[in-house]
Amino acid sequence: DDQPAGDISSMDTKSVYQVQAFINDQEEKELMQQMPHCTSSRWYPTFCDISPLGGTKVLGMDVFAKQNDFTMQETMAFGDGGNDREMLSHACYGVAMANGTDALKQAADYVTASVDEDGITKALRYYSVIA
Repeated sequence: DDQPAGDISSMDTKSVYQVQAFINDQEEKELMQQMPHCTSSRWYPTFCDISPLGGTKVLGMDVFAKQNDFTMQETMAFGDGGNDREMLSHACYGVAMANGTDALKQAADYVTASVDEDGITKALRYYSVIA
């Protein structure tokens, strides 16, 4: 009854595409052993995303590109957490926000300012997408 997300009693009657779990690293490992059909990505010490296997941001990028008739050579991805690392590596241009994790910054092609400091606009200017 005291769920911050509200009443979840009918969740088993709906399609679930992603779960956001407020758990630590050890709890995540234990939970994922019970969910072999899922994958998790952590982007905060006490928080992770749990998705069906294959239901990742990379798949979303591939499907979107195919439906809109462009190649991955025409993509740019922005991220700030561990759950964005695979997506940044998959895009032609992977941009990490300044407030992102060190691991994400290392995986990125470019590190821009934080989102609060117009980082997306600055990255688009850096790559000459906008003036």
